[in-house]
Amino acid sequence: MPKDWESMLVAGILSFFVGTLYTFALYKLDVSIIGPLYNFRSVFTALLGAAFLSEVLTDNQYFLILVIFISGIFLNIDEHLKLKAFFRKESMIGLLAVFVSAVFGFAIKTSIAQNGFWETSLWMPIITQILLFATIPLFYKDLLVTPLKKYSSVILVGLLSALGDLAANKAFGINVTISSAIIAIPFSMVIAFAFSTFAPQLLEKHTVRIYAIRFTAAAIMIVAAIELSYV
Repeated sequence: MPKDWESMLVAGILSFFVGTLYTFALYKLDVSIIGPLYNFRSVFTALLGAAFLSEVLTDNQYFLILVIFISGIFLNIDEHLKLKAFFRKESMIGLLAVFVSAVFGFAIKTSIAQNGFWETSLWMPIITQILLFATIPLFYKDLLVTPLKKYSSVILVGLLSALGDLAANKAFGINVTISSAIIAIPFSMVIAFAFSTFAPQLLEKHTVRIYAIRFTAAAIMIVAAIELSYV
């Protein structure tokens, strides 16, 4: 049993919001956007450290934060070439998911310190699932008409998520900032681009020019986020 229920509850509640916001953002945004968008996690982690842990940000760190923000604007560009696409509601939900995820990283580290790695890995998902049960009225009718074979992908996602969460929890228990930078590396962006060439109906489809802009913006964000993590 957890020694400190307060830190465990905070981690479980934040896990619920992270999962819900991320799923909704992924439903509305391209995979090639939502993946690199997680580089903002390093920004939020640094700002939260300054706000609540009395960490002092250098001019170089503020410059890197500005670089990530500007790159994020270009990351959201589409065939209409409108930079204001970054400020649409869907992108803001994605950023909110990343912000909550940054807070979640600190909560995980605190819970592991108070309760232990395996205790946190067990009880945090239980708390999250209890909260998720409250959302059943939103989709229970779909459960009655959806064929069981359609849940195979959900089961696969669940298994991969469990493995990913265990690895992420272990990493956050050691170092939040560096772990955030590594997790933000958008491997999913490469997968989305590959699928766009032979199975665009599954994920997304854009011109090579748009992907070139997005990959360039993502590369700049990654370098800046890693640099921000080590400054």
